Amino acid sequence: MRKRVLLFVLASVLMPFCISAQDYAVKGSVWDFDTAEPICSAAVLVYQITGNDTTFYGGCSTDDNGSFIIGQLKAGNYVLYAKSDNHFNTSKSFTLSSENVKDLGKITMRAGKGDLDPAITAVVAKIVDYFPENVYVDLGLSVKWATCNVGADKPEDYGDYYAWGELTPKESYTWENYRFRTRGYDEGTVKFSKYTSLYYTSMLDEDNRFFIADDKTQLDLEDDVAHVKWGGDWRLPTNEEMNELIDSCTWTWTTLNGVNGCLVTSNRPGYTDRSIFLPATGRYGFETSNKSAGTWGHYWSNSVNKDQSSYNAGVLAIGSGYAAVKITFRAHGQSVRPVCP
Repeated sequence: MRKRVLLFVLASVLMPFCISAQDYAVKGSVWDFDTAEPICSAAVLVYQITGNDTTFYGGCSTDDNGSFIIGQLKAGNYVLYAKSDNHFNTSKSFTLSSENVKDLGKITMRAGKGDLDPAITAVVAKIVDYFPENVYVDLGLSVKWATCNVGADKPEDYGDYYAWGELTPKESYTWENYRFRTRGYDEGTVKFSKYTSLYYTSMLDEDNRFFIADDKTQLDLEDDVAHVKWGGDWRLPTNEEMNELIDSCTWTWTTLNGVNGCLVTSNRPGYTDRSIFLPATGRYGFETSNKSAGTWGHYWSNSVNKDQSSYNAGVLAIGSGYAAVKITFRAHGQSVRPVCP
């Protein structure tokens, strides 16, 4: 059952580091969205989500740098809830699996008065309404598919956008600011420091020295944003796993809470009551706006296109009436839907 914990009771016992269950911890910092300044003395509370049950696990207050760490948690699905005077309350879902310390990075809050004030129980009830019961769905395929995109809290949220093999979102996506670029400004001249075909000639490293192409065809885990952000066995899907999802499921163009996308329902015997939702996230090409959001979506695979150029990587392209594995420029900003064994 959900525990009723009053804010004024918690506020009296919050400390910079709090304990509760096992050997996992979560850390991060809380910032004002508009001023880009850290928020000190914000209340940070952590709840574990198990099906429809919500359990308060620990809390603390942020230090002068807006930082917090909450330890002695156990593996599972959680929601972090942040509250600060003169700011709207905010929440963030996360999963603890293999990382000893989960870093949530910067959590931003906008100035204003939150409307979730009377009791934490009411807040958690709202969170449970949208937090998935499981972080993945077993569709009876070779891998399990996550219920949300990287950076998203709900299945219909777009989440963050990444260039292929990059680990942080950006304001713009170009060849010039692409992580593995060594030189060149377009697909005819661009060269890379990693993930290059043996047919790819004249490759230069960052010191302009020639060296042999690596002929890597899939992302190393250190460059796989799904694995880096979520830990455990999470990773980007392969082209083959994306094709399996296409061939083994029924794809229905629909809306979820007002968001366009594809409902993907398994056709495998015993799994036909299971589905995932892929929102039409669009993509960021070599422009700063995402004009295609709501119309179609691109989801990265972990596979580079093995040809003479090596400037393309695989994507799952979805839209009204179609789903296909294609290729697109590695520098584009696109969505990530993780998989696990």
